[in-house]
Amino acid sequence: MNADAFRHFFNYHINENRNIWDKYLAQLSDEQFTTNEGYSHGSVRNQIVHLMSVDDTWFSGLRGVEIPDAVEPASFVDRTSMRLHWNAIEQRMRDYLAELRDDMLFEKPFADGEDKDLVVWQVLLQVGTHGTDHRAQMLRLLNDLGVKTVSQDYIFYAYDHPVTPTTPAFMASTPEMQQEMRKLIDEARLAVADLQAAAEPTSPPPPRILD
Repeated sequence: MNADAFRHFFNYHINENRNIWDKYLAQLSDEQFTTNEGYSHGSVRNQIVHLMSVDDTWFSGLRGVEIPDAVEPASFVDRTSMRLHWNAIEQRMRDYLAELRDDMLFEKPFADGEDKDLVVWQVLLQVGTHGTDHRAQMLRLLNDLGVKTVSQDYIFYAYDHPVTPTTPAFMASTPEMQQEMRKLIDEARLAVADLQAAAEPTSPPPPRILD
């Protein structure tokens, strides 16, 4: 386990969140953005608010500050105010990650409740896998709304942001960390495959040709 690996992975997490916002959401009308599709959290807007709110909740716990109240999607007057709110959450996450040390990964940040036995690296993995799950759900919704999307696989980010033997993240990695990251990637791929399979319409069998 090492902090540099998590900093790298959360660069991917934030990058993919911004890709969805910058590449796809501008193509939606306000009506499409808020339309309840009857799937998961309903609208694309609601999915985004849920994703950013969960990130903020977990990282507030990690930072040892008061957990924020749940945010109502309708409380945002427009997408600009929503983006500004998300920017602030991302900055707080980056500030925490900038100070993260290897030894902190095994601390228990929660004093009581059902999360009291969690250690920091487990919380960070939860945030990462949760983000992958809900981005996949948003990509499904965007596809249904007629927006052409592409894969969010971590591996493509890794190709563009290689970790070399001279970087701290590579040098400090352990077999345990590599196993956890492989498991995370496998789970994300399975989640995306399941969503894609559910979204694909079944084709009728070809007509039978009689001799």
